[in-house]
Amino acid sequence: MVFVSCGLPLRRHLPCHKVRSNDWLHGEVPIGPQKSLQSVPNPENDSPATFLAKRRPPAGIQYKRITPRFFAVSSIRNGRTWYNRCNRVNEYMNCVLINYPAAEEREWDAVVTRISLSLGK
Repeated sequence: MVFVSCGLPLRRHLPCHKVRSNDWLHGEVPIGPQKSLQSVPNPENDSPATFLAKRRPPAGIQYKRITPRFFAVSSIRNGRTWYNRCNRVNEYMNCVLINYPAAEEREWDAVVTRISLSLGK
């Protein structure tokens, strides 16, 4: 699956790029902050915990929260912080993926928190 990833305006505007769906797992995205939205088929209607396990996330995740409605995971890889939250919705997982330079983490904390909280509504 390929989806579009567009830069968020934080000190600069970045063009959109095509990114493979598992790139967030491996820290392989273009330079600069990125935000991606994707709706991933979940035909077996797996729970967020099962869905995440099937995606085989990398070892060393620094933040993980799993509920019956969503999962959120985050870590640092290759000098970049990545955050992924997926909400379970009837045979789909609707996800937001955010990836930014780890050196900008303090600047991104409020943005990531606001986006994450807005998805829970």
